[in-house]
Amino acid sequence: RAQAQSAALRADVLRRLSAEPARNDFAVVAAKLISHVDTVAALRHLDTLLARPYGDMFWMYECAGFARVTRDVLPEPYRTRLRTAWKIFTPYRGDTENHFLMHYGSLLLMSELWPGLPREEWFMHRSSREIHREANEYLRHWLRVVRERGLSEWSSPRYGYYYITPLIELATYAKSETLRAECRSALEVLLAEQAVTYLRRSATGAHSR
Repeated sequence: RAQAQSAALRADVLRRLSAEPARNDFAVVAAKLISHVDTVAALRHLDTLLARPYGDMFWMYECAGFARVTRDVLPEPYRTRLRTAWKIFTPYRGDTENHFLMHYGSLLLMSELWPGLPREEWFMHRSSREIHREANEYLRHWLRVVRERGLSEWSSPRYGYYYITPLIELATYAKSETLRAECRSALEVLLAEQAVTYLRRSATGAHSR
């Protein structure tokens, strides 16, 4: 039953996103490519998303999710452009807890998508192996801190999304079953916390940000 509900939810999300006008949004572009809807316009907007030599952790986690979900449908020239973007762009890492989650989560997923690349193929000038090791160490450390002490940006209605979404990416695509399980557990805790602090669609009680 849970699998059927998940499949139905996925189909509904794809239907809604693919029906939206094409724009510079990785989620909309991905939905259109997967659904084979308005693909010419979608790729035109992907051109824009991959043409700007700047960005930050918000660009990183959206791009990483896009790369994983479109892996089997993205045309080869755009795969090359995607790979090049992670070689020449220098995204800003950020300096807060959710920034670090998006930054290191994206690096882990992309280093697993492109393993074995040498240092000169990454904007960080580190090899895929080095990037993966550092990202994995940070994520395991952060998940342990969350279990023991909770979030530093606690109960944030505005920023909850920027924890939940990168955790979903990791829980879905990380190669390590242990890491996927830890991310699923963290998701359950965060979603449960949000559920009990809402009343009639409004956030209640004290919260940060």
